[in-house]
Amino acid sequence: MRTGLWEATAYILKKRLADLLKPGVLDKGFYLVPVSAPYRGSSLKLEEVDSVTTAINAKSNVYIPSLGVQLIKTSDKGAIDRALGAEGLRKSPAECAAICADYIADKIRSGNEGDAIALIQYVMGLNADPSVKDSKNREVLDSLVSRPNTLIASCGVDPVRQSSVEAVEALSSRYASLEPEHGDPFHITHNLQVMKGLIGKDITALFDVATPSFVSAELLDVLTTVADLVTKTRAGRSARYPSQNDASNLRVEKFYQAMQRVHHLCRFQFDWKGLSGPSLEEALVSLLPRLTSKPRQVLFAPHGLSVLRALRDALGEDADSVGILKGAYYETPDLFPSATVVDSVDAPELRKKKVIVLEPHPNNAAELEIHPHNVCALLESLFTTNKEASHSVIVDLTLSHLSEPDVGAILQCAGGYILSGNLNLVFVQSGTKFYQSGMDLVNVGTALVFNDGSSWEKFNQALAGFKNSLPPEDRLYIARMLGANGPLLLEYLEEIRRNTARMRKLLGQKLSAGSNALTLCHSTDKETVYLAFRPKDEFVARMRSKEVGELTTGDRAKVNQAIYLQCVIPALREAELPAVDRTSFGFNVTNLGECYTTVRITPGIEEDMLFKCYSAVIASVGVILQNERFVLRV
Repeated sequence: MRTGLWEATAYILKKRLADLLKPGVLDKGFYLVPVSAPYRGSSLKLEEVDSVTTAINAKSNVYIPSLGVQLIKTSDKGAIDRALGAEGLRKSPAECAAICADYIADKIRSGNEGDAIALIQYVMGLNADPSVKDSKNREVLDSLVSRPNTLIASCGVDPVRQSSVEAVEALSSRYASLEPEHGDPFHITHNLQVMKGLIGKDITALFDVATPSFVSAELLDVLTTVADLVTKTRAGRSARYPSQNDASNLRVEKFYQAMQRVHHLCRFQFDWKGLSGPSLEEALVSLLPRLTSKPRQVLFAPHGLSVLRALRDALGEDADSVGILKGAYYETPDLFPSATVVDSVDAPELRKKKVIVLEPHPNNAAELEIHPHNVCALLESLFTTNKEASHSVIVDLTLSHLSEPDVGAILQCAGGYILSGNLNLVFVQSGTKFYQSGMDLVNVGTALVFNDGSSWEKFNQALAGFKNSLPPEDRLYIARMLGANGPLLLEYLEEIRRNTARMRKLLGQKLSAGSNALTLCHSTDKETVYLAFRPKDEFVARMRSKEVGELTTGDRAKVNQAIYLQCVIPALREAELPAVDRTSFGFNVTNLGECYTTVRITPGIEEDMLFKCYSAVIASVGVILQNERFVLRV
């Protein structure tokens, strides 16, 4: 969906630019990228048509701020694509959605419904090209308008601005019935509590008669779905012989999808009603452990890498002297190309660096071994032997929660170094998952800066010019999630950590129980949110007709990818399990992703039985491969 939004936005902006230029100009080996900030090349006004044409003819990269597009040479596409992602320059999903919505509205107003529907299909991945129109477009549009569960409006009620009293009463009654009960599984209890925290005790305070009819109707529809799923889950748990079939397996995924719809509607309604407070800055600071120092600055942007990029730029020359602890998020090193990567916090090389970047809980499953990093031990190593040392330490807490005791411990042991002016400490987080209880609605990155001010004046002044560019509706949604549900979000993270440990134990036991082609990757991080497995070298050697000592990383990657695509994913689908092929973490439902030479599993908040099923299916794949009962195409 996000990729479709971004590509549809590129299509719209390219059409706008092409309409201003002479025919064929944009076909001269260029690639248009929707961006929120420039990457390289000349910055030209859209009105300077001749200058744009000249730059294109000269094969120069061009940035056009009024359109928010970067034109790059097709020959540079691969390298620049990676850089755009690493630096967080691509337009956010919210920005893309706004552009697409305006385009669709314009097309409908002008009577070109086919163009509008074609773009919707393009965003959803149903059409390869929005210029290709389906002859049934009019039919589709009619069905969208006439769906009874989408629009319920009484006579005399403006459906775009109002809901009937009866509709609001029905909504209130349904909402009041949704309360957690003793014995409910975690995914139900947690999500209902988060929903109540986000909306409040009285739903009519947020969704009242001034709510658009289509919003109240959609919310009633989804709350009815939630109630039905809760009822079925409770009935299944109270049965004398609970079933574990495909219907109950997939119920957690359906429940998760329904809760995502609730959050979508809440995000819309917060903006629609013009609600305020708490601010995102206040919400973030409120999560910090008590009796700790307050941040000097708070930054936020539509991407964690955008915040990291701003920090890099503010560091100036110090950004050329960087040490990165092994296991950092895979795109972080791209921001610091001259950085030295080290294994441990006491590595002597770090004392010579002006900037150190680390994640206490590493977020890179492509590594065959993962070990946590102790920030307090790092600070002791940096400053104990050199009282005059000066360092910026950037701690990525994406897999942590700001209220955790470990975060309080970091601030406590850093306090003296901050007051003395020796330490510039920055906490950064990507909040796309754990800020949102896994809902994944908003792209957001944040940074909290702790320093004494005077010793880091140049750095602070550079950051003062940073534009907190997160769209207002996203900012309000995240602030309300953090402000109302901070403790619940920590419980969510802790549940996923427990399930990760549970899954690791289950899968480890099954893989070691007999002859198996697969093995777990080593990890000593007991509070991580993922685990990984890989094909054994002996099996890779057999598949590649080589000796183990002759194997390359490419050999391991080819066999690993083949196992993942030809065996693991098909086996999970055949078993009708809810695990999803998706390379990320923190969702309600377990997902897997191929990470070059490994496969990463990021557990969700399902019940124990599903983790046993996942482990059994994956282990059985390894047994089948080891016993040559499946012909792997490598």
